[in-house]
Amino acid sequence: MLLSRLLAGFTRGQSDTLRKAMGKKQIEKMNELEVLFYEGGEKNGHPKEILSKIWEEWKKFASYAFNKSHAACYSWVAYQTAYLKAHYPAEYMAAVMTSAQSDIKRVTELMDDCRKLGIEVAAPSVNDSEMDFSVDKDGKIRFGLCAISGMGEAASLAIIEEREKNGAFRDIFDFLKRVDMHSVNKKNMEVLVKAGAFDGVGNMHRAQYFYKENTLETTPTYLDQLVRWAIRRQDGASSNQMSIFSMSEELAEEEHPPIPECEPWSTIDRCRAEKEVISTYLSGHPLDDFKYEMKMFTNIGVEQLSALERLADREVHFAGMVSGVKDGVSSKGNPYGSMVIDDYSGSYELRLYDEEYTSFKNFFTNNTFIFCKAMVRTSKYNDKKTGAEKSFTRMRIISMVLLSKVMDKYTSKLSFTVPLERVDEAFCKSLGKLARKHRGSVPLQAVVVDASRNLSLTLNTGELRVAVHDIIPELEVLPGVAAVKPIAKS
Repeated sequence: MLLSRLLAGFTRGQSDTLRKAMGKKQIEKMNELEVLFYEGGEKNGHPKEILSKIWEEWKKFASYAFNKSHAACYSWVAYQTAYLKAHYPAEYMAAVMTSAQSDIKRVTELMDDCRKLGIEVAAPSVNDSEMDFSVDKDGKIRFGLCAISGMGEAASLAIIEEREKNGAFRDIFDFLKRVDMHSVNKKNMEVLVKAGAFDGVGNMHRAQYFYKENTLETTPTYLDQLVRWAIRRQDGASSNQMSIFSMSEELAEEEHPPIPECEPWSTIDRCRAEKEVISTYLSGHPLDDFKYEMKMFTNIGVEQLSALERLADREVHFAGMVSGVKDGVSSKGNPYGSMVIDDYSGSYELRLYDEEYTSFKNFFTNNTFIFCKAMVRTSKYNDKKTGAEKSFTRMRIISMVLLSKVMDKYTSKLSFTVPLERVDEAFCKSLGKLARKHRGSVPLQAVVVDASRNLSLTLNTGELRVAVHDIIPELEVLPGVAAVKPIAKS
């Protein structure tokens, strides 16, 4: 703006118009000002070739402008953040995640970056979390309490202030005695439990908090009982009125409700609860129960399906958990459906039409684990408008089965390795008991190894046929077993 006034005698208004024209790429306005620039510049005695050089540079600048002061600031910030990421990676990533915590998709991407850097992102904890993402004493990034859906700033602050004042919470009962239950309500407590914020605080697991004595909708959960107990206790302690009962030495302090006994949540239930309140999985992934199936039988992650042209003329095998199911009928009366498939790599929306949808519509159910085989083909066609040849890539589903059935369907044998010195009567009895417990259709194969002589012997136990998916976790921990390996059908 200053140069246009000095070189070509532009008024302040004209120089501001030039700024706007350059910033908004108004070509017609730039052309009008170009004439004025040359006229004014030559009038001030400047050679036309010099004016032309300057104006052409300005036109380039108008195409993409980044002024010097901004460039200097951005360079300085880039240097600082690069230094912090290199020397304080956990603290740096915690700060970046805090700045993005309102955008959970961005937070999930940053969590993947943390894993690549070898930094663990841990679940929120009432004993370790701050308001925002932070680094705990073990070097892990802790989810902030405010990053949990349903936790407000007031509730988070009440927990942190009490912890800093009087130390870590010993268990849920210590927490409920000390934290102001008028600041932390029942909803806050529910989301804290689902997020895993009480894991490791005492000996209770998440399922116990939501335990009900019966299936009636009006029956309170154990957490409901605890919250009521805590409120009664705190309100009674804060009352200035003394009743005849409170004066009685025989009346002891009300005990907390007895802890119920129940089975812990399954991996999928735990992950589903985490997804609900922190929009991602932290303590595990629903597919963790199918780690062998994912490793052995898939050849791509579902995120790769977003670029089908790169998979042209390939048979692809992928698996995941179904979510976001939709179906309907087209204007021509043909059925169609879509499902979102989630795996470790990301998500992909699979759409099926007509006969293909009809063949596999039974799998269109949320929280179903599926395994798919498909063929990716590229077809050529002529554009009706231009006549030019174009290509179109699509995927055709060959088969779709439940992921829990994949091992039995596609495994020829289940092989395990055992040292010779560990094969005795006790081992054989334990193995037989395990095989009978998990009877199935896949033969069990033993590889007995004599390390001292560098020999191995493969034994096919044809009479022992097992359910592969069910037996693997227990076979891996059977004393003496060194390795377990499913062998895929050729």
